Amino acid sequence: MNDEDQQEEVDLPAPAVPEPAHPATGTLSPERVAAKALETRLLGGERKLRRREV
Repeated sequence: MNDEDQQEEVDLPAPAVPEPAHPATGTLSPERVAAKALETRLLGGERKLRRREV
């Protein structure tokens, strides 16, 4: 390694990353909404199967 290579490896300060906006308390993220919808749909199908067995 020569002196020029050492000068190129200077640590630069990290760019400022904006803080993500926090949702209001009680709100669901889109991923959570989708997970709950899937869970409801799957549980609904399970209930239908139980009704047919009885």
